Amino acid sequence: MYKLAAFWFLLEQQFFSTKNIIMNAGKVITGILIGAAVGAVLGILIAPDKGSVTRKKISQKANDFSDSIKEKFTDLVDTVS
Repeated sequence: MYKLAAFWFLLEQQFFSTKNIIMNAGKVITGILIGAAVGAVLGILIAPDKGSVTRKKISQKANDFSDSIKEKFTDLVDTVS
């Protein structure tokens, strides 16, 4: 009985440790994506183009990003199914 309880305790610790690692990795990835998006927008805004050209670039980048996310989501759904 003692060995079973000790095994369960170790298994539970491993689960929570893995869960924390995954959660931290998700936070890091989210931070990187947000940083990249902010950097891209600031880079475009600081560029020496006319306002209309800059707005078109921002719109195009946003569309490209949303298309990329949609494509990755579709690939994920296809992989899972």
